[in-house]
Parts: sequence; C-alpha cells; structure tokens
Amino acid sequence: MLKIAVVEDQQEVRDELCRFIRQYAAENSLQVEVLPIEDGAVIAEHYEPG
Repeated sequence: MLKIAVVEDQQEVRDELCRFIRQYAAENSLQVEVLPIEDGAVIAEHYEPG
C-alpha cells in the first residue's frame, strides 16, 4: 500500500490533488492511503520514517 501525504494550504487545491491520486489509484488497481494536510509543520512534527 502506498501512503501519500498531500501538503497544501489551499483547501480546493488539496482536495483536487487527493481526488486525482485516488482516481489514478483506482484506474491502476493500486491501494493508496491519502492523507490531506493543511500545514507542512504538522507533517514535519509527526514524521516517522517507514
């Protein structure tokens, strides 16, 4: 499973990017977990390599 964080402060853009990723995954039979994040500091704060 792919885990993808979409970090974008604009809600509309963030939603659209998440939609594109989910659509691509569905069309290519891929399992993805998309995590929309508004603030880059949030992801840096909780980042754990995996």
